Amino acid sequence: MNAPSDGGSGYSVRPEEVTKLGKKAEELGSRVVNLVRATAEESTAAAQAHQDWAFAGPLESLQRSCEHNIEGFGRWADDMGDRLAAAARNYEKTDDWALEKLRGTGV
Repeated sequence: MNAPSDGGSGYSVRPEEVTKLGKKAEELGSRVVNLVRATAEESTAAAQAHQDWAFAGPLESLQRSCEHNIEGFGRWADDMGDRLAAAARNYEKTDDWALEKLRGTGV
């Protein structure tokens, strides 16, 4: 989104920029989810290796909680990518409709 160069007070939306942000959000979400999966086995193994220690139970609980929260963030970022892509499509459709209306060819 950029400020107009004519000094107006509004902002113009560039659907391609919104789409680009959406793709980056999806990529971030996928990377975070993959990272959680990759580290889950190692952290579980570490917690189990120290099972006899007094903090083994809380450590395992913390590991599961962190895993759950981080995976949730990854899925949120991925979903945000879908929402931004949809918003970009809506802006494009609205722009097309407005141009047709101005030209007198629209509904």
